[in-house]
Amino acid sequence: MDTGAVAIEVLNTGELEPFLERYRHDTAVPEVMDAAAFIREVLQRANAFVPSEAGSVLLDSPFERLREPASAALYFVAAFGPSARALLGASIPTAKGVVGHVYLTGEALVVADSEADPRFYPRFDETLAFSTQNLLAVPIRIERAVCGVLEMVNRLDGGPFDERDRALLEIFAAYTSVSIQNLLDARSAGMAAHSDDLTGLANDRFFHRRLAADLESADRTGGKLALLFMDL
Repeated sequence: MDTGAVAIEVLNTGELEPFLERYRHDTAVPEVMDAAAFIREVLQRANAFVPSEAGSVLLDSPFERLREPASAALYFVAAFGPSARALLGASIPTAKGVVGHVYLTGEALVVADSEADPRFYPRFDETLAFSTQNLLAVPIRIERAVCGVLEMVNRLDGGPFDERDRALLEIFAAYTSVSIQNLLDARSAGMAAHSDDLTGLANDRFFHRRLAADLESADRTGGKLALLFMDL
């Protein structure tokens, strides 16, 4: 049986947008990826490497980090396990919990006994009737900056996570970081292809594609469509 094949809940593409508004210096043009499908695959593969009862991807909000770095939070953008759906969109302050510690220090952490670790944040266990026995968390980076955390909870065989698990997940997190960078580059390339270099506004290519989609929608629903042209 494929232990990585679990039901994974992920924020939809629109809900993921705020977490992807990041600037990348490298301008290499990669293959275009769907954000939700990509993050779902991240958790599937992580669980195949380190089979666990539950797991999640948490990302920071770049806007919050710029505005109030001291009060920034990490948001659950994808999860699997008994409480996966309830976790989506929930947040945890970066100053709290094992994931907060990993985010702030940039170092992976293995917790063999969550109840005995003062860094463990029990709020979600208490509200979701879940029992975290042990966990493994590794940082996710964009270039050199930590942007989130990949967390696996309760090793599936009942034992604690070990250093081999940590090493495996760190290697996988490095791959994930590169893939996220590629995803951001793809978005930047896509936006550049549909915007005017001088004004930053949508260009003719984007206009005709959007107009065709809106006309089709109006025809299908029987709705009305209006156009406003401005000479800049």
